[in-house]
Amino acid sequence: MTLRRTLVAVQVAVVAVGLAVFGVASYVLYQGSLQRAEQGKLLAQVQPLRDELCQAVGACRPSGTPAHGAPAGGAASRSAYASCGSTLHGRYIIPIPGSFAELRAPSGAVLAVLRVPYAGPETGGAPCPRPALPRDLPTGRFRSVTSANTAPGPFLVYAANASVGGTGPDGESTGATGAASAPLAHDVVVVAIPTTSVTTSLRNLRILELAVGVVLLLVLGAVTLLVVRRSLQPLERMVGTARAISGGDLSRRVPAGDDRTEIGQLGHALNHMLASIEQAFAQREATEHRLRQFLADASHELRTPLTSIRGYAELWRLSGGRVTAPGDPDEPVIDATTAMDRVEHHARRMSDLVEELLLLARLDEARPTERRPVDLAALAAEACDDIAAVDPQRAVSLDAPDAVVVEGDPAHLRRALGNLTANALRHTPAGGAIAVRVTAEGTEASVVVRDHGPGLPPEGLLHAFDRFWQADASRGAGGTGLGLSIVAA
Repeated sequence: MTLRRTLVAVQVAVVAVGLAVFGVASYVLYQGSLQRAEQGKLLAQVQPLRDELCQAVGACRPSGTPAHGAPAGGAASRSAYASCGSTLHGRYIIPIPGSFAELRAPSGAVLAVLRVPYAGPETGGAPCPRPALPRDLPTGRFRSVTSANTAPGPFLVYAANASVGGTGPDGESTGATGAASAPLAHDVVVVAIPTTSVTTSLRNLRILELAVGVVLLLVLGAVTLLVVRRSLQPLERMVGTARAISGGDLSRRVPAGDDRTEIGQLGHALNHMLASIEQAFAQREATEHRLRQFLADASHELRTPLTSIRGYAELWRLSGGRVTAPGDPDEPVIDATTAMDRVEHHARRMSDLVEELLLLARLDEARPTERRPVDLAALAAEACDDIAAVDPQRAVSLDAPDAVVVEGDPAHLRRALGNLTANALRHTPAGGAIAVRVTAEGTEASVVVRDHGPGLPPEGLLHAFDRFWQADASRGAGGTGLGLSIVAA
């Protein structure tokens, strides 16, 4: 699954779970609220209907005061609910349409029944309530039952003791233990009211929650998909850039985004990384080019002395180690002493060349070097002594303080100064002066070796420190072309 689909699926799933929890909680709370309201309505009907039922069986006399909203008597109150099989008239209350009440004896026999049509007493053809009541109903408890016919249901049922107080013929009150109420001491009054409105409201609530939830999830999924698609477009462009880079185009860069966003920060980080990679590849290519050039130059430098050594050795072999006699045309013209001198010279040159190549190779590896206090003034004095020993006729001057101590590798610094002075001796005409100066300013020290030779042309200054480069194109100066390269390294 792609990242886009995963984000949309997770977002929709989380919201769906939240909506489900909220819907269930609101449904349960609303259902409880409606049920408590219906129970209150049912309890308000119990006492008046109990009075109606006890009047129907003559167990008590009317209290003389009708219930609120009930007719005080007359034709209206006598409009019996005969169409629903009622056995009494409404005197104390106008019952809720679709309500039901009956008086039961302890044996379960029904003594009186009141059924109110759903459309009210004035509608003759309205459906009549017929709750499916069980035979045994515990008193003081609410119960939900279904309808026994095709009339709407269900019903909320409540059973209570039928023992009620009334008013005697002389106006004196009689209690539950009085003569008037004694016949109802063990009877039960059952009252039921329809809860169709409750079930309808709950069903509508379920439909509403389901419809709103589905629409909300669809809208949320579409909006999330659009936002995620727009947000991930930079990543898609990054993928295209990465493919181009993998194809060899290291100059490509990902689109720069806003630094305040994670994708923008990723883009800038990738660009920095790509720049470093491109630089590393360029350095590698440059290193490989230098290596190839280095090998070619080294091969060229080694080929000349090897060819000379081979030639002199072959001539020596052909001569049998004999010195030629002057004027003898049958013998090869070779001087054994000269041949051995040339072989030794070329072997020494090869040895110097190999040693310098090994030194450059070690320097290229960037190994950690020794660092300890070194007196540059003392090293410069040693270099001047070496010049005087090699060429006593050479004018050498040293300008240096008593001590200039730096942190460095003594062997490397001595080799660098030696190469500089040797280069000055090699390229300075006889009698030319050489000046060495050591200075220290603040935390920096410098050593300057100055000769008074012909110098270098401007184009030569660009290649003075290149390996195997020599100002003399004929390479007749006797050097290897690595002295200043070692100094630079």
